Amino acid sequence: MKAVAGRLSHKYPVLWSCISRTIDPALDAAIILVSILVIVAFIRAGYPGSSAGIDQPRRSGDKVGRKISLQGVDWSKSEQTLLMFLSTECGYCKKSESFYRRLSLEATNHQKVRLIAMFPQRRETSKEYLDRAGIPVDDVRQPVAGEELRVKGTPTLVLVDRHGVATHKWVGLLSPAEEAEVMSRLGVIPRSASEPD
Repeated sequence: MKAVAGRLSHKYPVLWSCISRTIDPALDAAIILVSILVIVAFIRAGYPGSSAGIDQPRRSGDKVGRKISLQGVDWSKSEQTLLMFLSTECGYCKKSESFYRRLSLEATNHQKVRLIAMFPQRRETSKEYLDRAGIPVDDVRQPVAGEELRVKGTPTLVLVDRHGVATHKWVGLLSPAEEAEVMSRLGVIPRSASEPD
């Protein structure tokens, strides 16, 4: 290829100059485009250290409307229960800690709402994680074999009514609007919004 290019450049210098001015920018553009596509693919696959590259829709309705059975949980003890599926190794869970802290502080002051944190890790490890993050919850559990929870990744929040029926589900790192929706669905008004200036 270099030999052909060398002959063309010596024999037809004007033509070669025109071709090289056209091809060089096109090659540069192609390299930039491929680089962008690789970066987008990397982002969609998930950042290393996040929740194992979980690629899910922001919300998934496969649990909503279904009755949930958790061993030893009496749903009727509260108006609503928020199941918080988290992992001590989940990057998105760590990024969401400030929201979970606000949520748990507001919800624990609200008698109608109960929070149950579900972790794949041992209960003791999970409690230590929540204590370090300053996230108080009503109960910490590890899923038991046979419980059909159908949660594929963390973080996942599932809101359950007093009859044990899932009413809402949120998956992944939530936007501020989605965080506000969770608080609203729980009937919790954040202190900053309820206190006068």
